[in-house]
Amino acid sequence: IGVRLLEDSAFRPALRGPFSEESQKVIKFRYFWGDKAETRRFRDGETREAVVWTNNNNSEFIDWRRSIPERCVRYALDRHLSSRCISDRRFLFDSPLYAKMNK
Repeated sequence: IGVRLLEDSAFRPALRGPFSEESQKVIKFRYFWGDKAETRRFRDGETREAVVWTNNNNSEFIDWRRSIPERCVRYALDRHLSSRCISDRRFLFDSPLYAKMNK
């Protein structure tokens, strides 16, 4: 499985989903993300479904942000695929993307 990261949003702690009024999209979003999904009001006034990745172990800010894409993928794989189907997981991220994030 390959994943393409969008560099303007891949490392954000909050993944914004559909607006709360978009009921069919909300159902699909909640099905995909399960317990991680929540309705959230953002600073810009938008109310959307969201998945928030927290820094539970007080890692350095940059290291924690770098872990978000991997945590996101791991969660989705674990939620939707049996662990018997996953024999090997490797997370290789392009260094130019990390370099841009660190500017």
